[in-house]
Amino acid sequence: MSGPDGHPALPAESRPAEGNPFVDERGRCLAACRLRRCHALIHRLHGFRLPHHCPARTLAKSITALHSEHTGAPRSFVQTIFLPVAASDYFIGGEPADPRCIWVYGHIRQGRTEAVRTAMAESIAAAVENVAAIPRQCIWVYLNELARTDMIEFGSVLPVPGQESAWIESMSPDVRDHLRALG
Repeated sequence: MSGPDGHPALPAESRPAEGNPFVDERGRCLAACRLRRCHALIHRLHGFRLPHHCPARTLAKSITALHSEHTGAPRSFVQTIFLPVAASDYFIGGEPADPRCIWVYGHIRQGRTEAVRTAMAESIAAAVENVAAIPRQCIWVYLNELARTDMIEFGSVLPVPGQESAWIESMSPDVRDHLRALG
């Protein structure tokens, strides 16, 4: 069954917590979901498939905590997306990539120091290594800086790092309450 936006309903174990203004009681994405929740940091794990013992939610929570810890940004500024890629679609040096590889691709707002970006990338790699139980050489992490003015979420240009609270306060009550609940 799909939601009003044509996206399929989420499996019960993947449904967001009650009170999410973007998902109905069956886990179907409402039209507002098309905006995609904050993606000050988008992680696209291009692993051919996450190992069955690697729960996506555990890894998403680790990445969220690390981003918040290193940048000071609210947890609600992190969106994590897992995209499986067929083994026949990824190559390194013209040869098929190791099927255990996981790629983490993240957009972050400009303004973080090199030390912060390096520490965040290293921490994310360590989290993937621990949660997915794969060798370090199978983990690729890319953090790409974007000007905050190049990102619009919930209809508003993202704030300067450090001004997230004021930005959240400027949102409509339902969005503001949802973001506050995420942390």
